[in-house]
Amino acid sequence: MKILFYRYNSICEPSIIAALTGFSIDVQEIMEDKSGTIESAKCNIERVRSAIESYKPDAVFSINFFPMLSKICHIYGLIYIAQSVDCPVMELFDKSVQYETNRIFLFDNMCRLSENIGTP
Repeated sequence: MKILFYRYNSICEPSIIAALTGFSIDVQEIMEDKSGTIESAKCNIERVRSAIESYKPDAVFSINFFPMLSKICHIYGLIYIAQSVDCPVMELFDKSVQYETNRIFLFDNMCRLSENIGTP
């Protein structure tokens, strides 16, 4: 299995990468440009798109939910795995959270995603 791991320097990332590689999962890392400019956002999208096309992962993984990743994965028909480590995560209110390609894991039982998106 091949995972594209979208990083932004969360303290959780190194241990999760170690666990994935410990299970013989091939992990390619891509680092988010956090400069906050429109150009950096466009660069992040292009880097993810390029990495998907060249690496051909089975899934994309990130700590916390990124609507941009969800949308790109939906376009490519890839599974997007997001593990929430923060609460609240305001990005969970984005409509892209409803894509069938998402697998979102929340650590806090007070974050009831289904109530927020209107599903049972």
